[in-house]
Amino acid sequence: MSSSTLLFFKKWFLISSFCLISVTNVYAQVFINGTVINEYSERIPAATVQVKSTPIRTITDANGNFALQVPDSASTLLTTARGYILHQTKINRGTSFTIQLTIDATFPGEKVYVGYGTQSKQTVAGAIATVRGDELSQSPVLALSNTLAGRLPGIIVINRSGEPGNDGASLYIRGNNALGDESALIVIDGVLERMGGLDRINPIDIETISVLKDASAAIYGWRAANGVIMVTTKKGKIGKPSLSYSFDQGFTNPTVIPKVTNASQYAHLLNELNIYQLPVSEWEAAHQAYRSTGSYLRPNGSVRSAPFSPEDLAKYQSGSAPWSHPNTDWFEATLKNFSPQVRHSLRLHGGTERFHYLASVGYLNQDGNYINSATSYKQYDARLNLNFEVNKYIKINVGTLGRQEVRNTSIRPASSIFRTLQLALPHEHAYWPNGLPGIALRSEHNPVVISTKLPGYHRSIQNFVQTNTSFEISVPRLNGLKFISMAALDQYTEAIRLWENPWTVYTRGNGFETDGITPRLLATSYGPNEPRMTPGSTKQLNLFLEGVLSYHKSFRNHTLYLLVGTNRETTKSDHQYNTARERLSTSRLGHLGRIEYNFSRKYLAEFVWRYDGSFMFPKEERYRFFPGFLAGWVISEENFWKRTVPVVHFLKLRGSVGQLGNDQINMPISTPNNTYRYLATTSSNLGLEGLILANKIHFEFDVFSNQRTKFIWDSQGNILRLPVEYLGKLQDKGWDLKLGYLHQSTHLQYRLSANAGQVRNKIITWNLPFHVQTWPIGMPFSSYFVYEYDGVFKTQAEIDANPLNYSALTNQLRPGDMKFRDTNGDGKITPEDRIFLPNSNLPLFQGGINASIQYKNIDLVLLVQGAAGAKQFVSSVESGISSNYLLDTFENRWTIDHPSSVHPRITNRGDQYYSVGNTYWLRSSNYLRLKNFELGYSLPTRAIGKIGLKSTRLHVSGFNLFTIDKLKVLDPEADNNLGYYYPQQKIFNMGLSASL
Repeated sequence: MSSSTLLFFKKWFLISSFCLISVTNVYAQVFINGTVINEYSERIPAATVQVKSTPIRTITDANGNFALQVPDSASTLLTTARGYILHQTKINRGTSFTIQLTIDATFPGEKVYVGYGTQSKQTVAGAIATVRGDELSQSPVLALSNTLAGRLPGIIVINRSGEPGNDGASLYIRGNNALGDESALIVIDGVLERMGGLDRINPIDIETISVLKDASAAIYGWRAANGVIMVTTKKGKIGKPSLSYSFDQGFTNPTVIPKVTNASQYAHLLNELNIYQLPVSEWEAAHQAYRSTGSYLRPNGSVRSAPFSPEDLAKYQSGSAPWSHPNTDWFEATLKNFSPQVRHSLRLHGGTERFHYLASVGYLNQDGNYINSATSYKQYDARLNLNFEVNKYIKINVGTLGRQEVRNTSIRPASSIFRTLQLALPHEHAYWPNGLPGIALRSEHNPVVISTKLPGYHRSIQNFVQTNTSFEISVPRLNGLKFISMAALDQYTEAIRLWENPWTVYTRGNGFETDGITPRLLATSYGPNEPRMTPGSTKQLNLFLEGVLSYHKSFRNHTLYLLVGTNRETTKSDHQYNTARERLSTSRLGHLGRIEYNFSRKYLAEFVWRYDGSFMFPKEERYRFFPGFLAGWVISEENFWKRTVPVVHFLKLRGSVGQLGNDQINMPISTPNNTYRYLATTSSNLGLEGLILANKIHFEFDVFSNQRTKFIWDSQGNILRLPVEYLGKLQDKGWDLKLGYLHQSTHLQYRLSANAGQVRNKIITWNLPFHVQTWPIGMPFSSYFVYEYDGVFKTQAEIDANPLNYSALTNQLRPGDMKFRDTNGDGKITPEDRIFLPNSNLPLFQGGINASIQYKNIDLVLLVQGAAGAKQFVSSVESGISSNYLLDTFENRWTIDHPSSVHPRITNRGDQYYSVGNTYWLRSSNYLRLKNFELGYSLPTRAIGKIGLKSTRLHVSGFNLFTIDKLKVLDPEADNNLGYYYPQQKIFNMGLSASL
């Protein structure tokens, strides 16, 4: 073959290969189209839709539509728009897509829910904190309030109990804002105080939670003084039906179990108590005698025997005599290592241009910590949200919720069971060696029995049916005028059953069984003579009616929004327990309004008000006017700012002042009193927020003051009892901060944020009578009033050299007694030496650090939360000859062998002057804890697409996994200084979610 022929074939081969590749590429292209919307089903123009890892992209049109040719091998679309978080969509051989973008919560254009409407974040002048429901669902905890910890600035979240069904957290918005009821007002989908509250809402149903922290809450009037928490549930969205399912299997155990002494340690302590009944001069000799022989020959010739001989101590230590010398760990005998909890959720949503729907069902089951537990919680819930656009003038929104909550507990409350667990004597039997139950605290309260269903159970079945329907009418030919009417009906029933059985425990009897070895046991029955059932029931019907007229007008650079409305709430309830019955009816009527104005979205002004009536007060005092004034300046919209500080893209200064009320004064409805008034709060706030470095960094900082007046106290210094009078002023001052950073790229996204808040309370004026113990001006309300600990008398020589007179507290000082500081310098220790401390059991500071990272198919979420400034009493005032001691007391005490100048001598059931009421027993409850952790992996779309799934994600998560604190004896969130409560829980969880 000639060279020219060879050259021809080479050229032909190259050209043919090129054409073949081109043709192949043409036929390997897939045409796709779709729509980009936000969470409110609003279409997003100018969004970028790009094939991942390629330059192929397009821009959505004015209606949010796009069309694109993509390679057949393409697996993922990346969609971005200004003000939204980058979204990845798996193609999975689909050709038509509805892509929903999540609004970046830091972006000025984000929609923020405020009282009776929404505002753009840029034009919000109030202090409003917001969290999205998707963040809350990352936590495996089942009570919704616990998921808010560490996520919102200015919100103090404290979990006081982990009991199934009763494990919700206490929420304090900017501190303790009230005397009496401290609860924030809960508004769910615009309806005030829905039955069942916040805790049992399924987190997959939540779109956002917004918290009104300042005068923006004045539009809620009489129930706004403690702040307002607004919950907005999810609605359907435009697109084909989408079905999603999630499953979580968790295992819980207590964060802290109080450590108590074992039988040998407890016996040593009782021997010491016996010695301390002798004169101090005999302590050393008695101690040596008890240790060697178990008996002591006194100088007067009498013989004193130790409660426990050296032989007894050895048997307790070795465990060689289980019948006569047991060593019982009551916590181990009563509690499981782990308790299961499970949650299933199923959701269906979709819609067209004029009809959106969302339906969800959920189930959860939470077991108690006890072995063979009588305590458990089950929940069944279903929600249906429908949105109709009848025509361009009329919209109808319908929401329905059904939920059943089943709580089972033992016949004794958790506080009684855990009291017994802590105090039960370690040389008593939880179970005798033959398996029969013994007694505890010399009574029937053996927790291994009481915590089960053997003696009976208490069951509460609560049913909630909630419906709300609203009509939104835009008035034709009057552009911007809108009328919304809403009716909500809540029906609640509760059936209570207390079932009690007789039960038997066993004590040591006389003699032995026929084998001559096994001790004979004596059976003792407790409880009713015959099984019995005590019924109870509650029925309640709440009706909420509302009408709101609004007008929105923009002309040139001016924007005006006007709103007026009225709502009425009525409640009828019927309570019956056994033979007692009570029927109640209440009503409220409120008129409200808002005026908003902004110029060029630069200068902002707002006035909100409510004229409110409450059934809590007599007719002539029933109504009150609550105003709120808000203003803001978007500095970044000024030309001078754009020229000089371009790196700060958004900066807003805002402020507010207003009057807030609280009528929750716990007054018996049947005893109206003309002296009652509202508890009034004057709220003021100044805030600054901004975005820096192409919106990557965002910050918010607020300072505030809440001054409460006309609070109510009775003439004896007891809160909220008749007769009442007005007393003084209280003030809360503080700040809260939020700071965050967002990074987005093709493969890596991460978000870091921190929030913190501090609040200090003080008394401005105080008008209690002189004979009533009061807190001084300038000190916090509810601060501790205690003696100041100043060490311990280590020896008798120190006592002899002591110049202070303790006769007001004790007749005789002895080694191991506690020293107090003479604060008034009069040479005597008396009650006048007690001081007020600027602390209570509520933290002054609380904050959190959040981190979320996504790299390709792997995602990680971390939440570290902490609190500071609270103190908690830790004291074993019931410990003594008939009840156990904390191990902490055993390890840190004055003894004859090892006299201490720091830790005092043990006491017998609080029988010494230093047993309570001094700073030694106060411990810091500051803590830092890994509140939430979640690690997830999304399966490759090509693998799951073959079985028809859009997405599948596996995850492991945890709650309260790790804590750094100094309290140690109890959980730092505890408020029961004795530890008599159901403990907070750690949760280890695994789960999956899938959609199709």
